[in-house]
Amino acid sequence: MEYCSACCDKLDPQVHLMHIAEQRRPVPENEIEIQLSTSFNRQNDSLLEKDFQLTNNISMVDDVWEKRLLKNKRLFNGSKFRLHMIKTSKHEDKKYLFCVGVTDYKEYLGTNWAPSVEKLEEEGLKIHNNPQAYLSDALGVGAFVITKDEFVVLQRRNTHLAEAGGLWDVPGGHAEPSELVGKVPLESIDLPSMKKEDVAHEIFSSITREVIDEVNIPALSLEAPLYLGTARNTTSAGRPSMAFEIRTKLSKEEVTACYNKGNQCEADESTMLTFVPLGKIPYIQSENDELWKNMAPSAKGNITIYCLAYGLISYKNDTLHLFNPL
Repeated sequence: MEYCSACCDKLDPQVHLMHIAEQRRPVPENEIEIQLSTSFNRQNDSLLEKDFQLTNNISMVDDVWEKRLLKNKRLFNGSKFRLHMIKTSKHEDKKYLFCVGVTDYKEYLGTNWAPSVEKLEEEGLKIHNNPQAYLSDALGVGAFVITKDEFVVLQRRNTHLAEAGGLWDVPGGHAEPSELVGKVPLESIDLPSMKKEDVAHEIFSSITREVIDEVNIPALSLEAPLYLGTARNTTSAGRPSMAFEIRTKLSKEEVTACYNKGNQCEADESTMLTFVPLGKIPYIQSENDELWKNMAPSAKGNITIYCLAYGLISYKNDTLHLFNPL
């Protein structure tokens, strides 16, 4: 069959591509290498921090957090991993090197979502040649879940959530350092004491956990997650989220039945499911504008990464190109 390239759309402005896995070669956990260092944490500059100090010695991060808590009592702080960069691994049996530090959700809301975030980005670029240097960039994970009958699972986020409330999204969340070191404050985490293999396993197992906890698909019905790439969410100042492919042995009707039981531990994070035929995924942005407009940036990032990773679209000069059969 012959194919031609047809111009589709500009890359969605809410999505910035950080890394795409080798085409048609999604990556399993054992091919990922982790490098841990406190140098990959959010940069702290005492002079810069003083510039953002508020009255009564309240920091910008504390101020943003307290204001968020007043609006949403459901919020709670917890440690997160911070993705600094992704590089090609130098080891033969590994594909990519993830440079990882730690942060927490309070830092994330207090930097990536701070009113003065543009100033933080400017200073990071000026001082560290990196606009993300002073941002938490708590690492997110998202799952492109494909059913046995070739449908992709999307869920509508509950309106009470801190981000993207009411929008369609892929199942996802965060990898949790607390799974390795317990629920300790950020400043008490001894990053060098963590085992690199354990961190890699937590990143991959966390997305499986999110699918179970949010959609209620049993663990035995899920295949192992495969890494596809990473996108930055421009609505949260470039916060990175890793995209994974997870196939399930269940059909869309069986997934719906599991979800409707409502006994999953994070059932209140979404209100309903919808399913998109896998073959329609490359055309959502151009053919289903209403759905695309009502998608969370993380879902847009996952869909774009999946299509690029499998060669369903190409990306050049900030334009996406579909590959349509003649």
